[in-house]
Amino acid sequence: MMVDPAAAWGSMGLDVGDAPFVQALYGGAIMGEGAIFALGVIWPVRYLVFFQYLVLYKTFACIAGIAVLLRMDFAPTGAWAVIAGWAFAGLLSAAVFPWGKWTDVESWYGARQVKP
Repeated sequence: MMVDPAAAWGSMGLDVGDAPFVQALYGGAIMGEGAIFALGVIWPVRYLVFFQYLVLYKTFACIAGIAVLLRMDFAPTGAWAVIAGWAFAGLLSAAVFPWGKWTDVESWYGARQVKP
């Protein structure tokens, strides 16, 4: 996606034209997101906010993508595969995020306030 964005996006059935600058930037963003996700696997407490971000970002991105694909006469299989991958990342992030354990999270960060 960063080196040959036309080929990468073309494999998903999307034509990026002669100047795929935005698509290359987006490829870089996806690579950066993957690197942070990998760091989160190694040290999840430090990257909790990233997992929360992924839940929201992937949810809205999947909704937007699905809405577009459903309106297409022929939705590329590759695009559906991307949606599936993004949905998986969002669901996995939601699964590892410590919902409802804010006392523990505050303790991990040393931010727990002691009530008098």
